[in-house]
Formats: sequence, C-alpha cells, structure tokens
Amino acid sequence: MEPRSPFSLVVGILTMTYGTLLLLFWGGNALLGGWEALTQISQTPAVTVLFLATPFLLLLTGWRLCRSGGGGLTLALVAVSALVLCVKAALAWHWAIAAVQKYELISFGGLAGGLTSLVLIGFVACPSSVWGPLLAGTAVALLTRPQPVPEGQPDSANPWRGLAIAGVVLLALAGQAGLVGWQRAMLPDLAGLEGTWRDPINPKHSYHFIKGGELESSWESLSHGVIATWTRSGTTIHMRCAPDWQQFGNRDGTLDGDTIRWRVSDAQPGLPDEIVWSRDP
Repeated sequence: MEPRSPFSLVVGILTMTYGTLLLLFWGGNALLGGWEALTQISQTPAVTVLFLATPFLLLLTGWRLCRSGGGGLTLALVAVSALVLCVKAALAWHWAIAAVQKYELISFGGLAGGLTSLVLIGFVACPSSVWGPLLAGTAVALLTRPQPVPEGQPDSANPWRGLAIAGVVLLALAGQAGLVGWQRAMLPDLAGLEGTWRDPINPKHSYHFIKGGELESSWESLSHGVIATWTRSGTTIHMRCAPDWQQFGNRDGTLDGDTIRWRVSDAQPGLPDEIVWSRDP
C-alpha cells in the first residue's frame, strides 16, 4: 500500500463529505416523492441511475484516498468520479438554464418532489462543476507523483507536473462548458411553433411549445404544466405524453403554417384518430 499524503487525506475527507450530503439529499427526496421528479426531468433511466449512484461512488473514492492515498484502484476511482461529476454538472446546468428560461425559479420538478431549480444550481451544478475538475487534477497528481529517491541520489521531480495538473483541470472545465453548449444546441427548433395553439373543437384548452422540448397545457387561466415532450424533423412533430396524461395518446403531427394535424396512435377509446390544432392570430 502506497503512503498516504496530507493532500490525499484532505481530498478524501472532502469527497466523502460531499458524497454524504448527496446521499442525505436524495434520501430526503425519496421521502418527499423526489424520485418521480428526478425521473421526469432526466427523461432517461441511465441519467437517473447516474445521479443516484454518484453519492456511493464519491464515498468509495474518498475512503480509498483516506486509506491509501495512491495505487491503481484509487487512481481509477478518482478518474471515474471526476468524469461522472463533470457529466453530472453539465446536465445539471442544462436543466437549470432551461428552468431559468421558463422563469421556474421557485419550482422545478414540483415542490412536492423537493427539487427546486435553486437547489439544482447550488447543490448539484456548482459543487460538481468545481469538484469534478479538482478530482481530475488529483488523478493527474497521483499518476505523476514522484517516486521516493534513495538518499544521496539527485531529486528526479518532474518540472512539468504542475502544468499538467493545471491543464487537466482547465480541460475538464472547458469540457463541461462544451457539453452544456452541445446540449443547448441539440434542443428541438421552435421555429414555426411559437404562440398559443388550440383545438377549435375545445377552444378553452390551449397549448404552448417550449424550446426545451416540452409541451405545456392550460384550461382557460388554469395551468396544467408540462403534459408531454416533443421533437421534430422539419415539419413533422412527434409528441409523447407524460405518464399522467396518457389518456391523450402519443401523437405524430404535420405542421402546415398555422395548423398542426395530429395522428393519434394510442388514444383511449372514443377519442378521434386525428386532431387539428390552430394557432391563435
């Protein structure tokens, strides 16, 4: 077992502390129904698992750093933790930006889920943005740590070690920013879908397309929030209903100026197979 340095001990303790805080945070959300909120905003099981597994990974990484301070397993855990935190930070910033753009500074995912946009920024995005690159630098520090030199022999310390560590930290920060920018660029194009849409048969019910790929619904002045997600390919629009709105059925539509013609694939019995929306003047 390689000797433990004071630096490894400090990083290990801080990593375990952040892991413990995340574990308590997700545990509290579980009691408040936050699993559903997290699944709703992450949209994919893989991302949900990534977020839930992170506290345990950080606890294990911190424990290894405190116990040994080096070795192949510790280096691998530190490197994986750095990568996971950088990806997690980029995802959290992407969601937080979407929430701010929709003015959801108070509620993001629902207060019942205990997951607010402010908490997302302060508790997930910011710490992960900082700790991910720092762990990346720690991995380089462990990898390039000078070997003990027998007494009487010249010191063989690498003069470029500090630059390599700083370069990796900066590269990790740039990678996070690039991933956030890529996610923003990949959002579906809202062009042609702006404004308020209605079904002429039921004009009190209005719909709004959101740039983040969500569809909001209202009944007169009563907002239903997000009822579906949407993607598009040119004039073809694909709508997938949220779990609580499956009665409306998943739809594929065609945009034609101020009209969208929807083909409903799995609506409840009694609902029409084709629905037409018109945009308000």
